[in-house]
Amino acid sequence: MQYKSIKRFVGDNSEFIVINNGQTPTMKAQIEAQCNILGVKYYNVEPQLPYSSSPSVSHGMLLQWTFDHIAIHDKNCISCFMDADMFFINKPNFIKDMDKYDVAGVPFSNQHINYLWPNLLFMNIDRLPNKSDMNFMCGYIDGLYVDTGGFLYYWMKNNNNLKVKDISNFHVIESTRNNLHRLPADIRKNYLDEFEFHIIENMILHYSHGSNWNNMGDDYHVRKTELIILFVEGCINGNIMLTDD
Repeated sequence: MQYKSIKRFVGDNSEFIVINNGQTPTMKAQIEAQCNILGVKYYNVEPQLPYSSSPSVSHGMLLQWTFDHIAIHDKNCISCFMDADMFFINKPNFIKDMDKYDVAGVPFSNQHINYLWPNLLFMNIDRLPNKSDMNFMCGYIDGLYVDTGGFLYYWMKNNNNLKVKDISNFHVIESTRNNLHRLPADIRKNYLDEFEFHIIENMILHYSHGSNWNNMGDDYHVRKTELIILFVEGCINGNIMLTDD
C-alpha cells in the first residue's frame, strides 16, 4: 500500500527502494518475494546489523547503513527516508521547491539540542555539505537524551549555512487537541484517540507505533489497520478528498 501511495501521489518519476533488514531468514525471504512481485528494488542489509534491545539504536543503525551504502551515492535526485508505516495521501507539493534546500524534515529538540526527525527526511544529496559527517544515531549530548537522528545535531551545528525546510505542520490526531476535523467524516466516525494517527503536511498519514513498542493488543492493531487501509485506499482511489489546511 505504501508503494501504491507513492506511485499515485509522487508519480512515475520516482523510485521506491526497500531496505530489507528482516531479522530471520523467513522474514527476509518474505520481503524479497513481495518486492519481486511488485517489481521493486530492494537491498539486503549485509552483514546483518547487530541486535539491540533498543528500537532507537536499531533504527539508527539501519538508517546509518542505508545512508552510507546507498543514499550518499545518489545523484541528481531527492532522496527520502520514510518509515514503513507512512503513506502518501496527497501530493507533496513542496518537492518542486527542494532545489532551494539541502534538507527538509520535522524539527525535533531537547532544550538547546536541535535536530531533524529521520523517520521522514528529504535530502537533496548533491547539495548536502560534509555529508559523510551525517550521524543518525541516538544517545546523550550535553547530558540530554536525543532519540534516533539526534546526532544530526553535530552536523547541523557545524554547517550553519545549511538550507533547511522545516516540515512543521505535524498533527497527532486526538479529540483533546481539537483536531478531529482533519480526518474525513467516514474515518472520523470510527476513530479512537488511542490510534494516534499522525497527519504530516496534509500529505503523509503515519500509522505510528507500527513496531508495537507500546505493547498494544492484537485487536487494537486489527481495528487500526482496517481504518488506515480505508483512509489510504480512499485517497488513492479518489473516494476521499482532503481539505486544504
